Amino acid sequence: MNKETEKIKAVGDGILDVPQNNENAVPESEENNENQKDIIKISVRAVVEWILRSGDIDSRSTASAYEAQSAMILGAKAHRKIQKSKFGDYKSEVWLSHEFELEEFSISLGGRADGIFTDESNIIFIDEIKSTLMPLDFIGGENPVHWGQAMCYAYMHLLQNPDIKKTGAQMTYYHLETDEIVILP
Repeated sequence: MNKETEKIKAVGDGILDVPQNNENAVPESEENNENQKDIIKISVRAVVEWILRSGDIDSRSTASAYEAQSAMILGAKAHRKIQKSKFGDYKSEVWLSHEFELEEFSISLGGRADGIFTDESNIIFIDEIKSTLMPLDFIGGENPVHWGQAMCYAYMHLLQNPDIKKTGAQMTYYHLETDEIVILP
């Protein structure tokens, strides 16, 4: 399918492009068929945040654009630091995706799992890393959006690897000021 004939509906900020150089990416059809379904490409994070949204209807952030950008940069550095500290078969930034075929269109859901590794019981785990300035004592591991994202990646990993019968997920919380790490299985 070439760019001129490709029909893609963008969904909010969650639109993504499937990387062409990743062996785990879902290949697109080469056929040029007028009856071909539209493909809606959306990120795991956007879907999970939309499904599990809660709270106030006032969506204004108290952080300035500068503060938000600074937090994103610090968060990216924290992710790399944690990922570099892992050992064994830990794989960082693993692309996972699945295309769900519906009657009138398809949904291509994808994103990058922060990490995938095998634990000492030989179970494959998805590691979802979150950085924060909140004291880690207040992190109870009950954030449904964080867990939803990890579980969605775990499900897609199972779909891509049908020989695997069991997988798990863990949350790794990193405090940006103290370098403290809390891992919640």
